[in-house]
Amino acid sequence: MSHTAADLQLLFGVVNPDDFSSDPRYNIAPTQLVPIVFRNREGKRSTGRARWGLIPSWVGKPSEWRASTFNARREEAASKLTFRQAFKRGRVLIPASGFYEWRREGDAKTPYHVRSREGTPLAFAGLMDIWRDKRSDERLVSCAILTTASEGVLAELHDRMPVVVAPGEFNTWLAEPQSDEALGRVLRSAPLASLELYPVSSAVNSTRNDAPSFVAPLA
Repeated sequence: MSHTAADLQLLFGVVNPDDFSSDPRYNIAPTQLVPIVFRNREGKRSTGRARWGLIPSWVGKPSEWRASTFNARREEAASKLTFRQAFKRGRVLIPASGFYEWRREGDAKTPYHVRSREGTPLAFAGLMDIWRDKRSDERLVSCAILTTASEGVLAELHDRMPVVVAPGEFNTWLAEPQSDEALGRVLRSAPLASLELYPVSSAVNSTRNDAPSFVAPLA
């Protein structure tokens, strides 16, 4: 996430924009904390942080959870045991400046950065769950990103991509409850035509690396 707190506040209109303030990151990895936007008890948009990699609330111990739940396929999230509670009551937006995908060319894989043509932040459709320890005050907020089938030029890189929620559908996605028809409209509203992609440095291949140059087009 490389956009400023002001950029994010302009797009998401949250009641606590200070929570967007943090050092920019250019190579976020699963299990790290990411920003989320959710609807609070007053019905307003609020923001917080969640572990990327959903851990369902019914899990005994988070340390024993081994499933790969960084992403959730939109075609099955509403019915799959791991995600269905979060899909029903834990829908969130996950702000991002863009995302990386890789094109395989022989034995090499070239990373590409995908972002908005206008340079504005993206909003991924996310699912959030909260695990709580019944014997203490410990809790863990975690999330997953919904993915859908790639289209157009993105399909040349990977068969899946994050679901990008259009600004006009933010309230629909966050509202609870919501009809299947309305949610289906949100999940079909990804503004693919507004996305662009370009090759970037192979240094992004290691999640130990993080630098502003990672989102710059290769010369």
